[in-house]
Amino acid sequence: MPAWIDFKELRSKLRFEDVLRRYGVEVRRKGVQHTGPCPLPSHKGKNNVPAFSANLERGIFNCFGCGAKGNLLEFAALMERVDIEDGPASAGSPES
Repeated sequence: MPAWIDFKELRSKLRFEDVLRRYGVEVRRKGVQHTGPCPLPSHKGKNNVPAFSANLERGIFNCFGCGAKGNLLEFAALMERVDIEDGPASAGSPES
């Protein structure tokens, strides 16, 4: 059985700026809000519009184009194409 993960503690130890950098996401700084085109693979719409907004201090994001929002762990999951509700597509399936 996998070890328990304290996601609240994990979020407190990560910096959203480092997570964005890991995925090559560049955002324009505007105080605590940072904006830019939505980097999410599931984003449908124009990628040249600064619809993505991230608050690095609070570790949250919102895309006004595709409607995705959440914390930095949810952002990483979406970038990895992991279903936030069900986990990886192969998890728990008889084929894995």
